[in-house]
Amino acid sequence: MNVIKKFLLKRKLKKLEQTERALDKVREKAFDTKYRKEIGGSQNQIQVGRFITKDANITLLFFVLLVLGIFLGGTIFYQYLFTDINSRYNTKLAELNNITQELESKKSELGQTTQALVIKNKREEDLSQQYELIKSDKDSLEKQKTKLESDISTLNREVELRNQEIARLKVKIDQLEEEIDDLKEQQ
Repeated sequence: MNVIKKFLLKRKLKKLEQTERALDKVREKAFDTKYRKEIGGSQNQIQVGRFITKDANITLLFFVLLVLGIFLGGTIFYQYLFTDINSRYNTKLAELNNITQELESKKSELGQTTQALVIKNKREEDLSQQYELIKSDKDSLEKQKTKLESDISTLNREVELRNQEIARLKVKIDQLEEEIDDLKEQQ
């Protein structure tokens, strides 16, 4: 802001110097003896020249004051305008900083979420592999169980058959023993 003020001040000073130089030239012409001679030699004409010079000086002063007022008004207007622009710029800058901070926090949260997701996916993959392994073991054990149940069933039938054969053989043994006893009695 200081740079702009300095620039405007330098510009005003240059304009003022130019205006003062122009005023000095006009004054020199008015009071210059050569100029008086150009107007004419009579005293009346010199008086008229002085009135015109005074009138011109008043008009020039009025224009200088008008220009100064315009410069002053422009300076105040532009200062107000630059102040307003600067305040809006600072507001936007603050909003931008807030958004940047919010973006950084969201980026950090996203990083953490991504990391958690990677860990979750890895755990899920590990659990999936364990599940597949356990499932294959379960299927294998169920097949073994089915086979063993089938074997048990077969063995139970064999045991039953053997028990029946044992019972039949006991009956036969009993019969043979009776026969032996009968034969011994007969002898």
